[in-house]
Amino acid sequence: MNLAYNILWFENDKEWVDSIEEKFEDFFFDFGFLLKYDVYQNADHLDHLINQINNHERDVDIILMDYNLLNNDKGNEIIKRIRAKDIFTEIIFYSEKTKVKEKFTDECIEGIYFSERDTLFLRLQQIIPHTIKKVIDLTNMRGLVMSETSLLDIELNNLILIILKFIDKKDSCKRQLLVDKVFQKRLEHAHNIKEIDHEIQKINKKDTIIFKINFNEREKYIKDIKILLENIESSDRYMFVNKLIKEPECAGLDIQKEHAKFKQYFDDIIKKRNILAHVKEDIVNGKKVLKSSFKGNESFYFSHEDFKKIRQDLIEHKENIKLMIASITKT
Repeated sequence: MNLAYNILWFENDKEWVDSIEEKFEDFFFDFGFLLKYDVYQNADHLDHLINQINNHERDVDIILMDYNLLNNDKGNEIIKRIRAKDIFTEIIFYSEKTKVKEKFTDECIEGIYFSERDTLFLRLQQIIPHTIKKVIDLTNMRGLVMSETSLLDIELNNLILIILKFIDKKDSCKRQLLVDKVFQKRLEHAHNIKEIDHEIQKINKKDTIIFKINFNEREKYIKDIKILLENIESSDRYMFVNKLIKEPECAGLDIQKEHAKFKQYFDDIIKKRNILAHVKEDIVNGKKVLKSSFKGNESFYFSHEDFKKIRQDLIEHKENIKLMIASITKT
């Protein structure tokens, strides 16, 4: 299970699909999922699609099947071929003129819903909540958040590398200073958990921790920023991005709107992910929830509604980070 809701769609009129795409996307986002779909206008690729599904190379959450397709292919015949290969994904079978239910009067094929073309969206609204309910078990949702946040860490690494590359164009010496600071913060964080050999020195009249870290080890991290990024926490990445964007070299970047959104990333994603690492099932107001046992956050709990909001936040932040990367890359 991931954030995508995957539709395999057999429809001869792609322009009609394009005209209703936004309505479908908004509907799935309201449930906290990102709509993904592929449209096929006939059965030419059916055998390949069936093989992909059976070999777990393609995820399909529901199939939308028009009756009249190109090349005179018929939706009911495609459904029979799909079911013959032991694929029992729910199918909505629809048509503009044909009474599609009559196409299966002599056969009992399970998991098929029928619709007229002009009421397809309404039918989808009736059926989708039931298909989603099967997979949004609270424990599954906890795993989904953990997995998707790890993927976002990769996107944050890409964002950091892009910003550093941009800064390098204006001041090739600045990278070293910035990376040194992040490395120092990482050591301080580790030191709070388990003491690292260190000494205290007065720098600018302040007590400063100087870690006695192996020089070669330090140089390995500093020289290859990718190695450092693989060994820091999500919160470090978040702070690093904010620190980089505030540098004078980044003043000309046109990402003010995206950065304002990114500032919510800690509260929307990181904080909740950290709490979710320390939860247990409980009952609150008669409903099953995941309740925090994280010190200082014992009042936190996660219901289905809370997970829907987190899924929406994950989708929005992933898109926002990609927009930042695209904008900086073009600058």
